[in-house]
Amino acid sequence: MSQQDKVWWYTTGDRQLGPYSAAELKAMTKLGTIVSTDYVWREGLAKWVLASSIKGLIPPAPSVVPPPLPMTQNNSISFSQAAFMHTTNESAQKELHHSERSTLNPEISEPWKQKFELIEKAGGPKLKEARNLPFKERSKIMFNLLGSIFGPFYYLVKGMWKKAVVLSAIGVLAIIILELIFDKIGVRNSKITNFIIPSIFASRANIDYYKKMVLGDNGWW
Repeated sequence: MSQQDKVWWYTTGDRQLGPYSAAELKAMTKLGTIVSTDYVWREGLAKWVLASSIKGLIPPAPSVVPPPLPMTQNNSISFSQAAFMHTTNESAQKELHHSERSTLNPEISEPWKQKFELIEKAGGPKLKEARNLPFKERSKIMFNLLGSIFGPFYYLVKGMWKKAVVLSAIGVLAIIILELIFDKIGVRNSKITNFIIPSIFASRANIDYYKKMVLGDNGWW
């Protein structure tokens, strides 16, 4: 299967995942990773559309549905049991999603998978739920040692040259502004500006690599 066959994207929650081939997309619908209420898109479509609107994508529902079992003492379940079954099913779906993502992205190493899972746990690239994570987990997301040391060169190695250019420009601009402020207030030879660019790349590296490898977003920002 060539990379040119991978033209489909789908949404789950507030995340956009892809690209996938049509065969991969169909396999995910059979496994329940993609359901009829999820949205999909490919080049040529004017907007995101429901998966159920793509002919042949969602397997048809069985034409014959068996009647419900009689509620006897043996087969009746309590509300707590039903809630447990629902929670277990959701957990299984999440495990399936992570397993499939790893299979479709074999180049992602185990340490990066763990970081990506923490980013998803924090609410995605915008990290809306990061404040609810323990400090150790937030640190793993918000700091990348190699990004701090090598800055834009680390980004180039990871294939993110566009973001390297933008972040470098932001860093240089921040340095110029701070130097002007320090000069205005009479501060000389401040070493604070030496940490600006390393701090920018250290705090953005994990998130930007997640956007590239999981969301397929390798743009300028």
